Amino acid sequence: MASVDAETPLYPGTWGRERPDHAAQILARTGEVLTYRELDQRSNQHAHLFRRLGLSRGDHIALFMENHPRYFVLVWAPLPSRLYYTP
Repeated sequence: MASVDAETPLYPGTWGRERPDHAAQILARTGEVLTYRELDQRSNQHAHLFRRLGLSRGDHIALFMENHPRYFVLVWAPLPSRLYYTP
């Protein structure tokens, strides 16, 4: 997995600062929008949870879930902590 940090344009925090109100995700069925600001905030909440659970740099998580809007939040959450994930 490529390294992504807060200075990388791929990191949602970068988009959250530059274009916070732009859509990061639009649900086709409902039209519900998740902005980059919301994506960044929710991902950070999960990143803090991972740390509280004792995960640290280089640890691995697995994501096993149905097709769900929260998927992208959970994919971005481990990146600032340098965790690896497997979908």
